[in-house]
Amino acid sequence: MQEEYQLAKAHSIFPFTEAYIIGNLRQLDDEKLVGLHAALIGTVVSGEAIEDDWNEAYLRDFKRLVPEIGEEQAEFVRYTIDGMWHARILGIPEFASEGRKSVAETLLSIVKQK
Repeated sequence: MQEEYQLAKAHSIFPFTEAYIIGNLRQLDDEKLVGLHAALIGTVVSGEAIEDDWNEAYLRDFKRLVPEIGEEQAEFVRYTIDGMWHARILGIPEFASEGRKSVAETLLSIVKQK
């Protein structure tokens, strides 16, 4: 997401939010990264990993979203992105790549209305 952030910060009043949405969208097409996330979730669920580390990563992102878009919209963005990830990881039938892009664009338009 660092790459997306560098591009967004020059033109956006919501640079982290845009980078978060666009970066996650890009990562959802990376099979190896999806597999890594699946393995990490498996270790958390099985108790093999310390849940605090996982939660800290989510909290860091959340703390960067909130100043840009507020708590309620940050939760909305996070849950939408998490749902896309979980669908991908669990092999739940999902939108085609264009569908995910449309969802990301809708998220961005909702955020920009604030």
